[in-house]
Amino acid sequence: MRLAVSGGAQALVQLVVLATLGRLLTPSDFGIVAAGALISDIAVNLSQLGLGPALVQRRDIDDRHIGTALTFSVFMGLAVTALLFFAAPWTAALLRAPESVHVMRWLSLSFFLSSIGVVANSIAMRDLSFGLLARRRFFAYLFGYGLCGIAAAAAGLGVWALVIAQLAQTALASLLVIAGVRHSWALRFHGGAFRDLAAFGAGLSLDKIGSAIAVRIDQFIISRNFDARALGLYTRSYNLMRFPAMMLGSIIDDVAFPGFSSMQGNLPAIRSGFLRGLAVLNLVLIPTAAALAVLAHEVVWVLLGPQWTGAAAILSILALSLPFRSTQRLSAATARAVGAPWAAAFCQYVYIAMVALGAGLGSHWGITGLAAGVGIAIFGQFVALTIVVMRRAGIAAGDVVHAHLSALPLALLAAGILAASRQFLLWGGLHPFPVLLIACAATGVVLLLAILLFPRMLLGHAGCWLFARLLQAAPGPLKRQPAVARFTQRLGSLSALQSDPDEGRNP
Repeated sequence: MRLAVSGGAQALVQLVVLATLGRLLTPSDFGIVAAGALISDIAVNLSQLGLGPALVQRRDIDDRHIGTALTFSVFMGLAVTALLFFAAPWTAALLRAPESVHVMRWLSLSFFLSSIGVVANSIAMRDLSFGLLARRRFFAYLFGYGLCGIAAAAAGLGVWALVIAQLAQTALASLLVIAGVRHSWALRFHGGAFRDLAAFGAGLSLDKIGSAIAVRIDQFIISRNFDARALGLYTRSYNLMRFPAMMLGSIIDDVAFPGFSSMQGNLPAIRSGFLRGLAVLNLVLIPTAAALAVLAHEVVWVLLGPQWTGAAAILSILALSLPFRSTQRLSAATARAVGAPWAAAFCQYVYIAMVALGAGLGSHWGITGLAAGVGIAIFGQFVALTIVVMRRAGIAAGDVVHAHLSALPLALLAAGILAASRQFLLWGGLHPFPVLLIACAATGVVLLLAILLFPRMLLGHAGCWLFARLLQAAPGPLKRQPAVARFTQRLGSLSALQSDPDEGRNP
């Protein structure tokens, strides 16, 4: 719960920081730093060999394991820092980003800064110190990236403001977790302890490397084929697309999916949980994606400023992939629950190929064509992972399609109201901020009234179940209101009218 609250709070803080930095810095500044961080973001997963997660998962650890992990992490942090520092000119040439050479050299320090906190962070996770981890994540971003970055940008440091922000965030994150966890700092290396940890961690490291490459290969193609401004516009658009999932995902996780990991081996429960989870996520994210696509220009203008209007077309295209980017995580988790982790990992590397192909072909039609290619690749990964789940859990394709179609009435209604109200307000010559505010408010009021009148048609079975759960978890004075209590009861009865998709089916 604390991690979810921290994630939601950090998402809101990120919006404020993003809006502020977007007005103080240029798209080219963000593009230069994005190119500078490309290789380092991938290398950080390779350098640790998964020793941190191995400390968390291994049943028994002692000072030998802790000392070995600490020694290896610090040594690799120094080694990778030195390697990237001296290789910066060649790396920049590979990316066709000569202006990023010095940025790469300074960002290489983040390896050493993060390496000193790897063991403490792993012990905190092992001890279930979620409060500490939540505070570390939130305050490192707020004071490290947010305040330091904004202060440096306001001082006119340009691209170096982002470098300072990233280094400050990394250093503060390590210091906060070190201050909260006690462990031995003796540097020692034991071959047996290293083999114990590496045997488990190497597989995790490969999976993380695949994930890191998959989410950055599109940026690699942009860096080689476009300029720094285009890369800056794309990375900010991609991050804006991710915000709804970051904020809404914590609500879905807390309310809709408690105990999902306990379903391992129970195929009927996995089938029911997967289909319900898919329907609930789509009910939230498909209308959100439609809203982002319709209001992309206003969202970019309000959050980033007028110099970023070139990102609007990119955001409107990427927004369409938002539901599949989020639901593929559910498919991946379910694939592991049904005993198909290697199939899920294979899909990750297939996704790398799809992103490379989609982005490469799409780049012939400019940055928006590249964004469309990435969106198709995201959809392809979702399809591949879902096929794995369907085959292992015995889920019918029709049930998966229905879990998506059930969200369309609400999405179409929301998109129609937003588009109509936006156009009407634009005819009145209003500024993007009031257009965004009034259009969202009007759409929210109409949707609320429509849901009150036609809950089953707009929410479907899973949506009625979710809203009933949310109202039951509401504060006491609110849920005891007669109207709220009656509506909650109505939602409960509607969700009970239709049995779970798995009921009556032989496992």
